[in-house]
Formats: sequence, structure tokens, C-alpha cells
Amino acid sequence: MRLRAIIGLVALLVTPASLSMAKDATGCVAGSRCITVTKDGNPNPSGTFVAQCRGKFPDFVVPQERLTGWSGQMFELAQNYPPSDPGTDAPWRTIDFRTPQGADAYILALRDYAFDGMIEALVHE
Repeated sequence: MRLRAIIGLVALLVTPASLSMAKDATGCVAGSRCITVTKDGNPNPSGTFVAQCRGKFPDFVVPQERLTGWSGQMFELAQNYPPSDPGTDAPWRTIDFRTPQGADAYILALRDYAFDGMIEALVHE
């Protein structure tokens, strides 16, 4: 029974997903680049934080000591943003949220914006 539990645990730990997240010597995912930064993410050789970058934008910024020895999953930020600003589609910006009626209209406009296209996408899954 104990051997079967150990084998099951090893099988859970050594999965294709965990193998694809292999780390390099700096603690970052292999194939990414790590740079030393300030707590605000600004590059600085004497910074005490690390930013993992796989593209134009960093995946994350953490204190150096948290990255050392980390064996869990690593966050990977999507890098496929539009090349130009898609424009401003923010109807809530014209609503005065400081009145009771405006507060309701403001939050409903945010909700409608967030849900736009999501209901249809769920129906078609």
C-alpha cells in the first residue's frame, strides 16, 4: 500500500506539464530570460527582484529569494496583444458615479462591458 502511494505521488509530480516547466540556473523557465529589476519592475543590476520575460512584457516580478528553490508552476503572461491601440470603448467613463443613479448605471455599464461576448462564447462551447 505504501509503495503504491509513493508511485502515485511520483506519477503526479513527473507529468509532461511539470517537465515542460523546467527551470534554468537562474530559476526561470528554460527559454525565458531573467533580469534583475527594482520592486517596480524597472531594470536595475543592483535590484533585489527578478523579472522573467518570454516576450515583450514580463511574466512576473518577484523578490529574488522567492524564486530560488521554487519548484512549482510559473505564471506565463499572454504576449499576443494587438500591435496598436484598439480604441477607447469605455462607456462608463461618461457616467457620474457619485450619485445613487449614476453609481448603479456605472456598475451596470462595467458589467455589460465585461460580459460582452462571454455569454455567446459559453453557449457555443
